[in-house]
Amino acid sequence: MRGSEGRILPVREVRQKMSQLLSETAQGGEPIIITRHGRPVGYLINYQAFNRLLERLEDLEDIRAIQEAEASQRTDKGRDFEEFGEARPLSPLEREKQVFERMRTELVQQHCGQVIAIYQGKVIQVSDEGETLADFAIRVYKRIGYLPIYFQRIEDKLPVYRFPYFKVVR
Repeated sequence: MRGSEGRILPVREVRQKMSQLLSETAQGGEPIIITRHGRPVGYLINYQAFNRLLERLEDLEDIRAIQEAEASQRTDKGRDFEEFGEARPLSPLEREKQVFERMRTELVQQHCGQVIAIYQGKVIQVSDEGETLADFAIRVYKRIGYLPIYFQRIEDKLPVYRFPYFKVVR
């Protein structure tokens, strides 16, 4: 562990001085390394500094993706834009949506007009008749916590959304 990373405090001391430590870090104080039994287990860091770190991480991920694309072009193994997008791992909600699409026919037969909640590839709860999506979501989140849960109203036909547009004539 490098000494320049911040002060090192045990969990016990952090618990006792939490209010004071939060005030110090909020005012731009150095990060605090939290230890348990002498081993680092976490950081207490200024909110703005944390957000700057997240932004830098996103920037670095973008740079890495651009470098991979450029390297792919240099080796004449170019890929279509769609292929490049498909190579990324799916988010938890995208995976749950895929589960929904695979189960769609069965769900329409069993739960048409209701809202379902899918978590970790399984339908974990079905709404009551007439229950709104918002009320159902609150009930599910209270039961299992705020996790990436996919909610979908089961409809016999997929909804069609029409958006008005204006034709520009020059």
